[in-house]
Amino acid sequence: MKEILKSLYRLIIRIQLRKKYIYLSTQVRFNSKNVWGGYNKVHERSVVSGAVLGRYSYIGTDCYLANAEIGRFCSIGNNVKVIDVTHPTSGFISTHPAFFSTNMQCGTTFVSHNFFNERLSINGRSCIIGNDVWIGDDVRIIGSLKIGDGAIIALGSVVTKDVPPYAIVGGVPAKVIRYRFEDNKIKELLNLQWWNKDEKWIKENLIKGQV
Repeated sequence: MKEILKSLYRLIIRIQLRKKYIYLSTQVRFNSKNVWGGYNKVHERSVVSGAVLGRYSYIGTDCYLANAEIGRFCSIGNNVKVIDVTHPTSGFISTHPAFFSTNMQCGTTFVSHNFFNERLSINGRSCIIGNDVWIGDDVRIIGSLKIGDGAIIALGSVVTKDVPPYAIVGGVPAKVIRYRFEDNKIKELLNLQWWNKDEKWIKENLIKGQV
């Protein structure tokens, strides 16, 4: 009965969200803490619980972006995941959580309180993804990182440090391959923040070739 009520609740929420042009495919995991910008689509089996999704951004299948902050006009491919938990690499003899965590990952623990912060976060978010970011399939992002506006992350990359605005990065670990524009153009775009303009402005400047 409980599962039936949950399914009914999610169906009602989906219907309400469609009024804002927000489409959630089947088996998408979300909750009441989500913030939707509008004109969003999240595809099958993705987890976006507690996330902020900016206007016009979409997410592919099998993604894990719980508690992430995602800007406007972002294109996120399939199987993109934020790894927002960690283990200590120094200061403890063992990396096993039974020696520093009360979460009982193996069913038990040897400690009465937590000695290590397992969660990787930035400003209370698992990661912060800027505006107009394109992330290819099968990308892994270490929690607590910031992806700058206009960045591109090549498919299969493992992002282990912040990505500068308008950088194209790729590899394991991901490194800057090149920048999309010259420095002066990047500064101009960051100052303009076209993604925050209204629809009328965007349409007019699209015709002029400014966007």
